[in-house]
Amino acid sequence: MKGFKIVILFFLATITGIATNAQTDNLGESLQKIHRLFSILDNNYVDNYNAKKATEDAIRAILKELDPHSNYLTADELKSSNENLKGSFEGVGITYNNDDDTLLVLSTVENGPADKAGICPGDRIIFVGDSLIAGINISGERLSSLLRGKKGSEVVLKIVREDYADTLIFKVKRDKVPVESVTSYYMINSDIAYIKVIRFGAQTADDLKSAIKKLKKQGMQHLVLDLRGNPGGYLHIAVEMLDEFIDKNELILYTEGKESKRKDYFSKSGGLFEDGRLAVLIDENSASASEIISGAVQDLDRGIVIGRRSFGKGLVQNTYSFADGSAARITTARYYTPSGRCIQRPYSQGKEKYYEELKKRFDNGELTSLENIQLPDSLKFLTKSRRVVYGGGGIMPDIFVPIDTLASDSLVKILNQKNLLYRFSVKYADKNRKELSKKYPSFDSFKIHFKTQPEQLDQFKKFCEDKGFPIQWDEISTPVIRYTEHMIKANIARVLWNTTEFTHISNEIDPVIQTAVQALENNKLAEMVQAK
Repeated sequence: MKGFKIVILFFLATITGIATNAQTDNLGESLQKIHRLFSILDNNYVDNYNAKKATEDAIRAILKELDPHSNYLTADELKSSNENLKGSFEGVGITYNNDDDTLLVLSTVENGPADKAGICPGDRIIFVGDSLIAGINISGERLSSLLRGKKGSEVVLKIVREDYADTLIFKVKRDKVPVESVTSYYMINSDIAYIKVIRFGAQTADDLKSAIKKLKKQGMQHLVLDLRGNPGGYLHIAVEMLDEFIDKNELILYTEGKESKRKDYFSKSGGLFEDGRLAVLIDENSASASEIISGAVQDLDRGIVIGRRSFGKGLVQNTYSFADGSAARITTARYYTPSGRCIQRPYSQGKEKYYEELKKRFDNGELTSLENIQLPDSLKFLTKSRRVVYGGGGIMPDIFVPIDTLASDSLVKILNQKNLLYRFSVKYADKNRKELSKKYPSFDSFKIHFKTQPEQLDQFKKFCEDKGFPIQWDEISTPVIRYTEHMIKANIARVLWNTTEFTHISNEIDPVIQTAVQALENNKLAEMVQAK
């Protein structure tokens, strides 16, 4: 019990350390109250109680009264969070999801342990060592602990593969596995390239530079940088990435807080892509570091921002560790774009209301029509060329693209939620792998010549029926059928190759990508700057 009293007292002392002198006396009284309360419980409470849980609940209750992004992490939660950002972990190297209470391999890390052992996308893992993981509703935390382990240690995986009667057994030697943050990059056409970034981790800037170098060798003149759905990560990594796009000696960001003096970040010379046209894609789930990049690119008129209003997180957190390995992430400053915009959304009504705003955006039609977005003049700021931009609630794109209503179609929801398109594609590709490889020896030939045929669509209909989802296809709209055909092709590409090839195909029907390509080809940013 004594150890946990020390933890919570240390936490309150940490808060005291970042408080003003005027607050110190009140916080000192709070420390005394907490100490008194635990003493009373120790000596007088009628039952035994969980001291660790009581301490953690108290810390969470304190942080709940602050901002939405200050939070408490247990030692395990902190370790998991850090692994997602630090750039690597030790394990087998697969991405997966839980399909019908079975682990379905979506992809393997190229040249990673599972890939070297011969595990393929579409495989279903039923045993990890002696532990059954199929059909027992295993938790994600338990599954991760079984697959991950010390580098050099060996784990036996028992796998079911489509059209193989016997269970397959693979011995996999765990190794360091990179955490992907740049998941796809390729040439859209002869001079426009595409890069997808899903997080800002320790290796993201290096991965971005590597991708840019490779794409420049392939003829890249202009770039689509996709930050949609990217929740953020390390601030300094966003700054390092911005430096690849911005000419030297430009203010690209500054941070400031009540107890944190203003800190300015300037671009340096020698960026890999300072001249070509740039389009940055954002949506309502692009947050934090994604907004740092899109905000700076917009404010400095370096590129054009396309999509929908971003999440609106403009707060900087520092991590304060406790003796038991847990930690509190405390907001210590706000960040500001070069024009002076703080894009943090208001949070005075509490966390629940704060996170409900995204639903509110959908309900009030903001995601489907630009006319439904109302921003007051008080939030206006000016870019380097004196174009009007807005702060106070996310980055407003230069070109608005409404959310694709096809995603809310009831059938499309079923297909995606139940993973039917991928599951069918795995079965089809495995059964026809030799024929497909012979007919399409390269991805380029597949991309150009493969077309989902009526008989393949019939097989998919039968597959859905067998899985308990009979569909009245005669009543389905043409756009949904076209979407189904296209995504079967994209998912077959993922099985035969990998994530980049899946993204390449799926992006062909993405209206935001199409808008970005047109904007770059027509130099839309120059037009906007001239018309300001």
